[in-house]
Amino acid sequence: MTWTLVVPLKPLSRAKTRLSDAAGDGPRASLALAFAQDTVGAALASRWVRGVTVVTDDPLAGRELSALGARIVPDSPGRGLNAALAHGVRAVRGERPGAAVAAMNADLPALRTAELDLVLEAASGFPRAFLADAAGVGTTLLSAAAGG
Repeated sequence: MTWTLVVPLKPLSRAKTRLSDAAGDGPRASLALAFAQDTVGAALASRWVRGVTVVTDDPLAGRELSALGARIVPDSPGRGLNAALAHGVRAVRGERPGAAVAAMNADLPALRTAELDLVLEAASGFPRAFLADAAGVGTTLLSAAAGG
């Protein structure tokens, strides 16, 4: 099974706000873009990934991630994470109904393609699956197999 990943990315000027005291707007935006580039690049190199759809209204992020091979979908709902994810899934399944889709955070700079391969291969055995973050309080990846 191959997957299309949906990666939501807020405008870079609003990303990584918890770093505001340590870094100004420019460094925060640059860091958020670098994280997203690392994440999308690792995902696109996966043997289980058919494509990556990034949901963002940020023009710079859109250009840079598109150059890596990601499809860019405007965040037309503009109503936060869940709305962006739902919009991205609709965009993917609008072109390929029943596609296997996984939602993944954009800020996984340490993501390695081999690790993602293992997670997606394991997720293929379930209609829906998730991968908790390292702290066990959030979700790093959420998947819905074909038709799910």
